[in-house]
Amino acid sequence: MSDEELTLQELEDQDWEDIGGDPQTDITHEFMDGTERTFRVQDPDPDVIMKFVSPSPDDTSREEELFEFVNKAVIAPEITMERWRGLRVADRIMLADKVGEVVGIDRVMGFSDGGLEAQLEELLSGSPESGNSQ
Repeated sequence: MSDEELTLQELEDQDWEDIGGDPQTDITHEFMDGTERTFRVQDPDPDVIMKFVSPSPDDTSREEELFEFVNKAVIAPEITMERWRGLRVADRIMLADKVGEVVGIDRVMGFSDGGLEAQLEELLSGSPESGNSQ
């Protein structure tokens, strides 16, 4: 056993207090029209995250899954379907990207540096480049 290896007791004695962080975080989003709004975000239910990361084969569209994810993660101000539909598509994608960063979806999906945003744009556009052409 080398000097660097930890004993089982040392592993058990590690401090867990700093793991997990604050369950609520504020983010500021600048909309395409230049206005800003601050949102309070929390981790949504694990089922919401799993559904967003691995879409189910039911009739739920990616747009609906995106709304559900943002709606469940944003505590205030409430994002209703009416407000969501009133946002420009680019604002929906950028807001979801910011929420995804706070929740950690970008890390779960292996994206960084705007990768989630690019993926969401491709999914929402339904473009032929996304491989949906037959």
